[in-house]
Amino acid sequence: MSDMRKMCRSLALAAVALMTLNGCGGGGGTEDTPTTPTTEVTAASTGVIAGRVGDAKTRAALSGVSVQIGTQNTTTDANGNYELTSVPTGTGIVARFSKDQFATNYAILDVVEGQTTFGDLRLAQVAVKQEVDAAAGDLVVLADSPAVVQLPAAGLVNKKTGAPVIGKVFVEMTPIDPGINVSAMPGNYRAGNETAPIESMGALQVEIRDQNGELLDLAAGKTATIHIPVPSGAQNPDLTIPLYHFNESTGLWQREGNANLGGTAPDQFYEAQVSHFTVWHAAKPAQTIVISGCVRDSLNKPVVATVQSSGVNYFSAESVQTDANGNFRIPARRDSEVKIYARVGDVENSVVVVTGMDDLTMTECLNTAKNPPAIVTEPSDMTFDGDGGVWLKVVAINALKIQWYRNDLPIGDSSAYLLIRGGDSAAGEYHAVVTNDYGFVKSRSAIISWSAFLEANPAGNLP
Repeated sequence: MSDMRKMCRSLALAAVALMTLNGCGGGGGTEDTPTTPTTEVTAASTGVIAGRVGDAKTRAALSGVSVQIGTQNTTTDANGNYELTSVPTGTGIVARFSKDQFATNYAILDVVEGQTTFGDLRLAQVAVKQEVDAAAGDLVVLADSPAVVQLPAAGLVNKKTGAPVIGKVFVEMTPIDPGINVSAMPGNYRAGNETAPIESMGALQVEIRDQNGELLDLAAGKTATIHIPVPSGAQNPDLTIPLYHFNESTGLWQREGNANLGGTAPDQFYEAQVSHFTVWHAAKPAQTIVISGCVRDSLNKPVVATVQSSGVNYFSAESVQTDANGNFRIPARRDSEVKIYARVGDVENSVVVVTGMDDLTMTECLNTAKNPPAIVTEPSDMTFDGDGGVWLKVVAINALKIQWYRNDLPIGDSSAYLLIRGGDSAAGEYHAVVTNDYGFVKSRSAIISWSAFLEANPAGNLP
């Protein structure tokens, strides 16, 4: 470029205008020189996402879980902890959590500049993996559960290419029970085009792969029948309920049809016809109020923390970040019991709040001191006659793990709800032990009795 041309372009940029300069350009002609506005280059604002991943049922820490946000990826350590730094700020950030033999899960997080957002999550173990002939179709069932998926004959295609699939395929089916752990549900209980959070009545995740590991889906015009188990301890489920599928890109639930109640308690389910595979969720919009509160540390100083509301007598959850003064506002279902958590790193504090019809303000701040667990609602004595079973329930705060015992011997269930069935052999004394890193507490012993049903049915047969 000639010296004359360089000088002309410099003048044009300095004037920030479109100029016609005689003598600039080849052959002595004229040239229109567009200006390029100068902008200050600044580093993109970022924050940190950290948390702990555990088993949805046992709450044991899970190592080796892949955590992905956009192009960033890390894995959990031996204690289930992870951290992603330099995550671009924004709301509704989708984080994907995956591990072999576990159902993939998603957290929806807000990233604040210069702050750490805590995103704890629970992964449910894949409940059943069944080989199916794609040409014939088949019924996939889960033992001791009403969970079902009925596949049509010649009804599967490659999810990416749409090509028909024949031969052997592998179906992974996993019920998601928010009664066991509300955090096992993908997303944040928010649905597209709906202002209120949704209240869960159970979900079912289905993934189908060919022998090369490629994901499959239903062919156009084909449908499958699914049964979504009603959650542990659910009371008075609706006869018909909206059906939602999970959008992995937006992190929102999308309403698509309805599901109908079937079965008998405690083995009830929601049945629906679906045209594609994803996580299917039986749920309904909740009627909510707003709870206001604050979070303080042991020195009574404001704390930037993640706060979550979780239903005690319903199944839904919300998560927010406190502001710089440690204050928060979070939705919860009205006329309900709701547990409010605050967590900073490994320290958690929770309380149970009873809501009414109006917004409320908590009278005391949540304190992030190292608090031991405490039991809020003890398990109750019950009598059953073998027609199904009964649920025991314990409500605790600051609980990391709940372990049930029968006649002082541990049994294989580690959630707030315990289903008891099996006849006279199930009678006895039941209690729960609630633990966290700072202590433990034992519940009262609940007496479970077997009624005179046996007199009319000496065999004690259950339906």
